[in-house]
Formats: sequence, C-alpha cells, structure tokens
Amino acid sequence: EESIEASTEKESQKDTQSTSQLILKELRDTKIELRESRRRHSEQETIIAELQNRPSIYQPFQIQPDVLPSFETKPLTHISSRQKRHASFKSPEHEEIH
Repeated sequence: EESIEASTEKESQKDTQSTSQLILKELRDTKIELRESRRRHSEQETIIAELQNRPSIYQPFQIQPDVLPSFETKPLTHISSRQKRHASFKSPEHEEIH
C-alpha cells in the first residue's frame, strides 16, 4: 500500500514538473514576443518622427503650375477630384500624421 502511495506521489510530482516546464516555456516565448513587439513599436515611432520632420513631398508640384494644367481650365473639378484623392489616402489609424 505504501509503494502505491509513493508511486502516485512520484507521478504527481512529474506532472507538476512538466506543467511547470510548460509554463516556463510559455513565459519565455511571451517575453520574446513582447520584446519583439516593443522593438517594432519603437521602430515605427522613429519612422513616424522622421516622416513628420521631413518636408512635404508634394511642395515641388505646388510651385510648378504647368504640372496642373487642369486647374486653369476647370478649377472646380480639379478641387473636387483633389479632395476625393486626398480622402482616399486618409486612413483612420494614420489620422494624426496628416
């Protein structure tokens, strides 16, 4: 009877040990994932900061009127198509960049 109890106790110790190992492995994986996501996040913040400090890409086009000949001939249609184009580029998560 004692040997049965002893073997049962050993089994439960093994179970506890394997469960602990699984938990530790999960914890390690989670830590690695967290570290990677933090790194990605800081990279994204760096990119956003660089984009905000960079002069606008579209400024050269505003200086040259010959690039936009439709503006002289049809100013209203040009404005409305520009607004549509601008609206299509806006995405909710990048709202604060614009």
